Amino acid sequence: MTRDLTEESKYADLIVVGAGLAGVGAAVAAARRGLAVILVGDRPFVGGNASKEHCVHVSGAEGSVLNHCYRETGLLEELRLENLWRNPDGNAEDWQITLNDFVIKQENLTLAMNTSICAVEADDGRIKSVTGIQLATEKRITFAAPLFVDCTGDGTVGYLAGCDFAVGRESKDAFGERFAPETDDPETMGASIMMFFRDAGHPIPFVRPDWVPQLDKSHFAERRVPEKLEGLFTWWIEFGGRLDSITDNEEIHRELLKISYGVWDFIKNHPSRAEANVNTQLAWSGYLPAKRESRRIAGLHWFTGEEVLDQSDFADAIGFGGWTMDDHPSGGFYDTKLKPSVHVTVPGLYNFPLRCLVAKDVENLMLAGRCASVTHQALATTRVMATCMQMGEACGAAAAWCERNGDTPHELIETDGAVAAVQRDLLKSDHYIAGLTAGDADDLAPAATVSASSVATAELLEGETVLTLEADRMIMLPVTGELKTVSVLLDVATDTQLAFEWWRADEKGNAFPARRTIARSIELSAGRRQWISFPVQVDPGFVGACFLVLFENPDIGWHATRRRRAGFRNFAAYQADGVRHINPISPWAICEHGDWEKWTCCVRTDPTQSVYGPANVTNGIARAAATANLWLSDETDFGKPEWIELAWDAPEQIETVQLAWDSDLERDLRTVGRRMPARVIETLPRDYNILVRKPGGKDVVIEEVRDNHQRFRIHELTPSRVTAVRIEILRTWGAPRVGLYEIRVR
Repeated sequence: MTRDLTEESKYADLIVVGAGLAGVGAAVAAARRGLAVILVGDRPFVGGNASKEHCVHVSGAEGSVLNHCYRETGLLEELRLENLWRNPDGNAEDWQITLNDFVIKQENLTLAMNTSICAVEADDGRIKSVTGIQLATEKRITFAAPLFVDCTGDGTVGYLAGCDFAVGRESKDAFGERFAPETDDPETMGASIMMFFRDAGHPIPFVRPDWVPQLDKSHFAERRVPEKLEGLFTWWIEFGGRLDSITDNEEIHRELLKISYGVWDFIKNHPSRAEANVNTQLAWSGYLPAKRESRRIAGLHWFTGEEVLDQSDFADAIGFGGWTMDDHPSGGFYDTKLKPSVHVTVPGLYNFPLRCLVAKDVENLMLAGRCASVTHQALATTRVMATCMQMGEACGAAAAWCERNGDTPHELIETDGAVAAVQRDLLKSDHYIAGLTAGDADDLAPAATVSASSVATAELLEGETVLTLEADRMIMLPVTGELKTVSVLLDVATDTQLAFEWWRADEKGNAFPARRTIARSIELSAGRRQWISFPVQVDPGFVGACFLVLFENPDIGWHATRRRRAGFRNFAAYQADGVRHINPISPWAICEHGDWEKWTCCVRTDPTQSVYGPANVTNGIARAAATANLWLSDETDFGKPEWIELAWDAPEQIETVQLAWDSDLERDLRTVGRRMPARVIETLPRDYNILVRKPGGKDVVIEEVRDNHQRFRIHELTPSRVTAVRIEILRTWGAPRVGLYEIRVR
């Protein structure tokens, strides 16, 4: 007598297959909108490449050298800030706990882990169910729902459902992509194994197994290995791009283990490294390939590399990215003559359309993550996990609209006003779509008169250090109207000339100089602490970023402060090598190292720019866009509260106050492998109160918030009629100002 596995069936409003960050985003977004969701994953915990199993740092729109205020908001910002609060050391185990808690505590969300999908039942262009095997429980489980999201990375659900798909690199002729190869080929980016090194404080030996290759310096000609290693490393331990990344996965896995231990042997035992690494310990190594590329399922639109570089406009734009077009050679580690990656700079944030997340051949299937409908060139930027989670969050919101209306994603795309409704819903939850404003008909805030206790000026008058112009330098500053002169605070060692240029951003609001309007030199006399004025002449109607370039002159020092101000940023001259880094856009990059990163140069304007006014919080954009776009208080020691108030001419019925605070979106928040300087972003308000003014004129505190560490807060209140709402900030986590991007009141 033979036996079979136990059969089990489960039903939900939405089945999300794949529990990486794309799947987590889709499942949590849908569950928060009231759908019953089952998240199916083939590992024992969520996170995919971001999990403790792979320890790949979560990256996203910060990948371009030009991006400004880049960090993704919405679900990922909530997750990153929570991890910072719980895990400032960047410990992988604590990060995993944060990830697990994020999904386990979510109402309406059920996990089905250790379950590999092996079959799909579909009929008439719709999936009825997917079936997986959960070996540890000896169960064959069938998951049925009206809606599905494929977040498997390999496109397993779409493939088994019979969808068209693509593998490999498309030719230039296929989509007109300038950086594509001349001919199609099946090659992909390989997979990697990460390794974590630490100093054990005493000698650590390593005996190379016979099956591990002995590597020499030739293997590292294009891979920079520091003399002493510490922390997470080895993203360039890569293999499998010339094999089938799915059917050959076991072979890829074995070869990656050989390479990784060969690298470790080189670090420990090669004469050029042994002395520096005598105490270095391999504290952790991945064992499963962390994939970059496999199948991509055909959607209603193929999103292309040209649309990334052109920042194409889409009526169905549903989320953003910004990582470079970061392509890796298919030969991986053994391709010793090629750079391990090639980065093409993108001009700024780009949107991707909902249509590339909707399967073409199956009406009720959506796609998020690496298996979305993107070309190989577009995948080079969209594959990073922060962007994948943006896709998932968008799919979750789209699924909620479909469930409410009894429609499929295909019908959503075709229904007038439906995509706009999903866009508004996403913006309302702090998800960002570049260039879109809120348009929330239920929001009472835009009709209010907004006032504040104080407003910062858009100038930096006092510095704590002086930075020598040892190279060409540039400062970006926010401009919101007429500008006649810009002045900077300089020390001049001797009578000299200073060459300068004045640039403006492009019409899309990107944070790089696109149009030069002035190029000249001025005569300077020796002296300290001189405010030197530069004529710039900006028209009254201009709103956006402008850039002052001061060219190299070692006789000149520029006063600078650590007290950064939103909308200001230092740039350094950027020499793209044209081989690994290709930048056809600008010769500048946001400073990323050394003194120029830590400081912002002193500057003032005439007339003074009205950048940080309280009206910014009701304009429908909850982050920096063309300009700084937030209310920023004046500098204070919080001896008395700072406040911002919305007032109406007649009483309004309110029950919700929604806030999007300044969490310093320029900060790179590492999820694993790096200790952060603090548990919380210092610009966030630590303690604040919400007050309402009753029709009789009495102010009443209705909410007291203490030890806040999140950017996005929704406060559900007892419904009442009020004439004003005031947010009273008692203290921040250390910043001398408080900033707020958005208030919504319903």
